[in-house]
Amino acid sequence: LDLAGGAHIPIGIGVPTSNATGALYGWAADYPLSAYRGGIHEDGIDAMRQVVDTSGNQTVVIIEIGPHTNAQRLMERFPYTQQKIRVVIMGGSVAPGIRLPWGHVTPV
Repeated sequence: LDLAGGAHIPIGIGVPTSNATGALYGWAADYPLSAYRGGIHEDGIDAMRQVVDTSGNQTVVIIEIGPHTNAQRLMERFPYTQQKIRVVIMGGSVAPGIRLPWGHVTPV
């Protein structure tokens, strides 16, 4: 987000992974999260719930570009959100031959 001019956008810490979930990990491995100026939610799943709760009757669109565990966890922890969200995912990879820890099946 810093590089794209989006440092005003807060980010949330999602479901823990192995921290090395593919070929793109190295791209951000040395970025110190504490340096991010846009704000950090330690519980990113609850931050997603707060957005849903304050959206009124509008559908919240969640765009997942990594492991699809965060939308899954949102729906597990807060089942009512299933009726209020739409999830858009990136299916595939920008890196040829990427191998994910769970294989070719997404957890959602």
